[in-house]
Amino acid sequence: MASISNNQESINKVQKILNKNDRISSLSDPLLIHILSFLPTKYAVGTSILSLRWKCLWASVPTLDFDSKLWFELNSDVRLSSNFLNFVERVLFNHDLSCIQKFRLYCIERKEHKLSRICTWIGVAIQRGVQELDIRIGVTEEQNYLPSSLFTCPTLVVLKLGLLVCFSVPRSVHFKTLKVLHISLGLSSNELTRNLFRNCPVLEDLIIKGDIPCNERLFFDVSTPALKSFKFDIDTDDGEDV
Repeated sequence: MASISNNQESINKVQKILNKNDRISSLSDPLLIHILSFLPTKYAVGTSILSLRWKCLWASVPTLDFDSKLWFELNSDVRLSSNFLNFVERVLFNHDLSCIQKFRLYCIERKEHKLSRICTWIGVAIQRGVQELDIRIGVTEEQNYLPSSLFTCPTLVVLKLGLLVCFSVPRSVHFKTLKVLHISLGLSSNELTRNLFRNCPVLEDLIIKGDIPCNERLFFDVSTPALKSFKFDIDTDDGEDV
């Protein structure tokens, strides 16, 4: 009996030490949520297994950061591609906030990533008043399009697009709150360059990168009276800078 009692006392002492040293869990919910906002969403969601205190904290993080590369570090199985897609959708379905501050999506490793599903995710972020979108999409075999609501999003302040495909831009572009626009394209078109920058009244920071076929001309229609910083970097397919 004495041995059992001594063991229990030792366990209690260890628990007290652990509880005493777990200063992170003693922080307020807003502070913990702020800390989680700096993690990729995969790892933020992973903290839910730590304890009941952490179980639902990730669902209140205003930053969503999805990177498919984290799912293919050790294995290139196509099944992992499906796991990544399903994970993103589960997070969006269970996320508590009606407003998303930042939505980052890097999805460039696999052709199995369906552009239609990706567009749905972007649409959800727009519906939740997203302020910053950072999208990197790789090559797909589908028609290249993005949600039309993206180009009239009333809450967007920062937009970064890195696409290895050419995409269509509607004529009715209106970024009334956009201040930062960074575009990196695998292939540019006059439809894009004429329409995308036409109606950005408060844009301050513009970066345009891309590739064009040799001997093809591009026309840019940039109307941004508030512009403070502009970087232009276009290459032709023969390796020469424009």
